[in-house]
Amino acid sequence: MAIKKIKVKVLAFDLMGVIYGHGHINREYSLDFLKFPASRYSLVSRLYKRYKVGQITKEEFWHNLGKSSLVEGKFLQKIKRSINKDFFTIIKKLDPNYQIVAVSDMPLSWAIGLLDINKNFTFDYSIISAWTGKKKDRSVVNFKELLKRMRVRGSEVLFIDDLLVNLKNAAKLGIRTVWFPQDFKRPEQKVRYRPDYQIKKLTDIIKIVK
Repeated sequence: MAIKKIKVKVLAFDLMGVIYGHGHINREYSLDFLKFPASRYSLVSRLYKRYKVGQITKEEFWHNLGKSSLVEGKFLQKIKRSINKDFFTIIKKLDPNYQIVAVSDMPLSWAIGLLDINKNFTFDYSIISAWTGKKKDRSVVNFKELLKRMRVRGSEVLFIDDLLVNLKNAAKLGIRTVWFPQDFKRPEQKVRYRPDYQIKKLTDIIKIVK
């Protein structure tokens, strides 16, 4: 079946799970980086949830994990190596004609590092949970901010995320949604919501927009 193309002005991307890695920041990266056993996942996850909404500082996060915050740069480089190279194709073909933004749940310092894709590309805007104090699955605040800052209606935005729960919140504001699932078994996928599109590879975005 042919994909129904739509006309939008803004392409909004989640970072972890879409542009980088598979969305399991702590399971994929933190435990291995810290050389922690799986049994310490709950500790890392609990601290990270507070860190990404600005409730604790970078220093507090790493100190509570027994590390100096100076290791964060090396940690982010580990994540950056997981970039989905299809994103380079997308920005090459679509950046001249669309506003490309990031809407992601992560700490401020992580965002600063991961938003730096390469020297030839800069996001037109970015909305990070550490700035708003709200996560995408808990609130529509980040999406309201997106519409306000980009001066567009929801129907003029296409949002790509790996989690249905985030897409469901975006859709409450009329935002068009694209599901790029990396893990169907995550609890966040057990929501009643049917996205506008589901893709298997990131470059399928090119087929969706006019």
